[in-house]
Amino acid sequence: MNAMMKNAAATPRFTFGSNPKNYTCCICHRAFDDYGHNPQPISQNPKDRCCDDCNRKVVLAARFQRYYAGLPVRG
Repeated sequence: MNAMMKNAAATPRFTFGSNPKNYTCCICHRAFDDYGHNPQPISQNPKDRCCDDCNRKVVLAARFQRYYAGLPVRG
C-alpha cells in the first residue's frame, strides 16, 4: 500500500462543525448523527439540516421542480 493510501485511511472523517453531534432532521424530525444536508428550498433556516432520506426524496425533488420552473434552486 502506498503512503498516500495509508494517510487517507488514518485521516478522521469530516464532521459538520467542530464536534460530531446528533442532529434532528428539520423535515421528518428523526435523529441522525451524520452532518446531514442543506434543506433549502424546503427550509430557509441556515442552521437546519436534513437526513439522507429526506434529502433524496424531498429536497432534491423540490430543487428539480424549481429548476424546471425557472426559479432559483436554493432560494
